[in-house]
Amino acid sequence: MNNAKGIYRFISFVSDISILIGLYYLSLKITEVIVPAKNLYPPVGAMQLYSPRDFHIYLISSLLGAFFYSTYNLVCYFAMERTLGQVLTRIKRVNLDNTQLTQEEKVKVTLWGLLKYLMIFTPAPLVAFIGIFGFAASILILVVPILYLLINPLLCYFTDEKRSWFELRTKTKIIYIGLDNHPI
Repeated sequence: MNNAKGIYRFISFVSDISILIGLYYLSLKITEVIVPAKNLYPPVGAMQLYSPRDFHIYLISSLLGAFFYSTYNLVCYFAMERTLGQVLTRIKRVNLDNTQLTQEEKVKVTLWGLLKYLMIFTPAPLVAFIGIFGFAASILILVVPILYLLINPLLCYFTDEKRSWFELRTKTKIIYIGLDNHPI
């Protein structure tokens, strides 16, 4: 078992992020149905681009999406030891000594991933709300996830260990298991 090549990691990332975007969209549609249609017009002020209903829809859908993300990750890691994208590309997250993740480590990986999910899918109205406290905070919340998505994959190529920031934080690595192991 050797470290996974960049193309496998990329295909796995695209597969998993597509599932996450679908889960976010599902949470958004569910929330639009349950939030009442009152207060459709935005107030004048700091959040004048969004009505109170928009704000509530995005807030609830972010929380619901975070729940879906956590459920997806935990079910995948506990049932198959890897996400669907990793199953597709025959790669696997393991400890640094190539042992399987313990239950606590799977939860830790999910929590760090949840932070990444919330960074990426924090909707604009929430950023606008924080903008009341300062323009710099709004810009920072919008820019940090974009920088993370651009810089994190590059860490795999410029660090000696060929591991991303996420893997460094969780003390894991991604290996290619190939056809030697069952697909699931």
